[in-house]
Amino acid sequence: MRRAALALASVFALAAVAVAGAAERLPRVTGDVAYENFGRLESYLRQAAGKQIGLDLTLPLDNAEERGHLTTFMLDGQFELSHIQPDHPTKIYLDGGEINLVDDKSYTIDGVYAVELADEGNEVPSLYLVSVDAEGAAFDDVQMIDLPAKTGN
Repeated sequence: MRRAALALASVFALAAVAVAGAAERLPRVTGDVAYENFGRLESYLRQAAGKQIGLDLTLPLDNAEERGHLTTFMLDGQFELSHIQPDHPTKIYLDGGEINLVDDKSYTIDGVYAVELADEGNEVPSLYLVSVDAEGAAFDDVQMIDLPAKTGN
């Protein structure tokens, strides 16, 4: 199911790039992501479903899959970010873009992604971000600290 969703997201992303052209300005979220501010990023990305978003983020390396952690890891070329919290765990999957492990301490993410919701039929609400070619795109940067506080689910 995940692969089919990613393939569909890629098709939509390529079509959006062709229609939008290089002159469109894209929002780009920048800054450090932690357990405490993950809800802001998740909420922002959910509102951007069906659109393209630039990311320039740093996340701590954390493999503890337990409550109170923002778990980050690469698996089969896909980056997974899990927000482990009581009664409302969520995940974000990223395919492609520049994702690098820095000094075995943190990950950096740099790229433009098509954002797709994948909640239906999933045990854990998820977002799929698929890298798109946005060569020549201009960005309007939004700092993590400036994202609105999470509202609702």
